[in-house]
Amino acid sequence: MVRWLGLDKETQIPGVITVAAITDDFAGEMFDQRRDDELIPPRLRDRELLRQAEMAATGIAWLKQRQSQLKPPDEAGLRQSLDKISRFYRDAYEWSPPATDVGERLAGKSMRQYVKSWITAWDMERLYGEAPPIEVDTIPIDYTESSDIEQAPASSGEDDAEA
Repeated sequence: MVRWLGLDKETQIPGVITVAAITDDFAGEMFDQRRDDELIPPRLRDRELLRQAEMAATGIAWLKQRQSQLKPPDEAGLRQSLDKISRFYRDAYEWSPPATDVGERLAGKSMRQYVKSWITAWDMERLYGEAPPIEVDTIPIDYTESSDIEQAPASSGEDDAEA
């Protein structure tokens, strides 16, 4: 993360601009509940991964300082975004999306959810000629660690022979 955000002065990536978003509950879960900010850098130092410990501390500090909540979109902002995204969609697919309602206004509904609903409806119409009703379920966020990430990818043997 530190490299992508341009915070690591030793390994900058020229020409890369990063736009990132995290869930509203991320900082509370990672820093207040799990205490990753207190535990991760020392754990890396204990393993003599000093560079990684420094980068982890930098990234954590950045996340703590940069937290800001986006304001929920208002009706005018939603309409403006819908019109603009509709034009992008038309240009990308050379297909004009039908006139679309902004959608159901719900407390806590994110801008991402509005955009996703518009694009999904347009995709269904463009690809299948109909826009069936779309059911929306909330998937609970799960920040538990996965041991799968720590496993090296299985080798097929083909790439190893070429190396």
